[in-house]
Amino acid sequence: MLKRLKLGTKIGLGFGFILLLLVLGAVSGYAGLTTVGHGLKFYQEITRDISLVGHLNACILSVRMTIKEYLISPNDLTLKSVNINIQKPELFWIKLSS
Repeated sequence: MLKRLKLGTKIGLGFGFILLLLVLGAVSGYAGLTTVGHGLKFYQEITRDISLVGHLNACILSVRMTIKEYLISPNDLTLKSVNINIQKPELFWIKLSS
């Protein structure tokens, strides 16, 4: 069948086939990049939440450490430190909620 076609027709068909492959590759690439974009957005949300939980955990650990200091040596300075550190997780939660 290809032997009966003229040279110009063969070149045109080849060019059209290559153009079709190029379009298919472009559509496939666009679809892949769109999927990656959605995945990165989801990953960003998870990472933000994990970071916030880590910060809240650090605040709670600070409270635990100051309470331990107060239990070891109860005085006004350590009590004041406990009261200040107890407010940190609450303030962080209020800031997070707003």
